Amino acid sequence: MTIKSIDKATAKLLAAKIQEALQDLAEEHGVSIKRGNGTFSPDGNNFTLKLEINMLDESGEVITKEMTDFKDLAHQYGLKPEDLGREFIHNNMTYKVIGLKSRAYKTPILCQRVGTEKIFKFPENSVAKLLEDCAAA
Repeated sequence: MTIKSIDKATAKLLAAKIQEALQDLAEEHGVSIKRGNGTFSPDGNNFTLKLEINMLDESGEVITKEMTDFKDLAHQYGLKPEDLGREFIHNNMTYKVIGLKSRAYKTPILCQRVGTEKIFKFPENSVAKLLEDCAAA
């Protein structure tokens, strides 16, 4: 199929095909390659796609920038690097600490709801208290 113009549907199709093609490359080199968001020009001539390449740890888990930032900056947020991966309960839901977005001023701590792929942002003081409560229980 020859592409005549790049619109939203074409960009989506290309992005999916690119992600598929990148999987072999990622496996060959022992890294994670994930496509991000893309933009296409209104005239239909250009498509730009963001890629994220991450190393894997010894267990095969992706080492994200947010994980690295958490380990490096946790003390500045009243947390410990060892808190990465810890779980806590909030509103009867279990969350796992997965990283830090230092640019998110009010809610810099990234947590994943256990059993889902959904990511939530929490204030650092809330996470510190919830982790403390969980350890005390």
